[in-house]
Amino acid sequence: MKAVTSLFILYLLSALTAFSQSTSYVFATPVKAQLLDQSGLYISATPGYSFSTGYLIPKGTTVLLVGKRNAFYRVIYKNLLGYVSYSVIDKTYEAFKATEYEHEPLIGIAKFPFELQSQPITNSQTKMLVTVPKDSLLPIKEHNEVYYKTTYKSIEGYAAKSYLNLTGDESDETYLRKYPKIKVAQTAPEEVEAYPTRNRTHSRQYYRGPRGGCYYITASGRKQYVDRSLCK
Repeated sequence: MKAVTSLFILYLLSALTAFSQSTSYVFATPVKAQLLDQSGLYISATPGYSFSTGYLIPKGTTVLLVGKRNAFYRVIYKNLLGYVSYSVIDKTYEAFKATEYEHEPLIGIAKFPFELQSQPITNSQTKMLVTVPKDSLLPIKEHNEVYYKTTYKSIEGYAAKSYLNLTGDESDETYLRKYPKIKVAQTAPEEVEAYPTRNRTHSRQYYRGPRGGCYYITASGRKQYVDRSLCK
């Protein structure tokens, strides 16, 4: 019985820790920053899945920081919305996590009535705290991939993400409303200058696109555009 209880406590602590590590939010105002090193402009903030858009941002370039997500900054570069790693803005991950910016309030709107629960997991020890009516506005304090931590009538608890619609969340739509002149960066458009390749990989097969762009196929099946000279 003690072993089971210990495992449950560890599981609960793990869930709570996931909330404390959340770093995704939209900045209230953009922040200018210079890149410490050159970087691609990426379309994803998921490590190992951050495909280049085809743009290389040179070292020392000033970009607008407009949000945080995981270990990435959301940035605007040449009116394109994309991501750069924290490492080209902050010297260390600790500095990245410690730097807090004023951010847009994250508000959840209840899609339907639901029960606010006592912890970010559902099991026999989870308590239902209060019924939240449909269309109630709930301030979001923290979140992970599954739950929001929020407050209703001074009662703090957790709500499944599927229960709420959000305003001010770190999504493309939020940024496009806030900055109407920008566009969301896409993967390697042929109209832009391709990401320069420092070291040629002679075993890699390159293809010429219909508009003259040069690309190769990544392990995930995506087109990665490179300098056109590699297709000569």
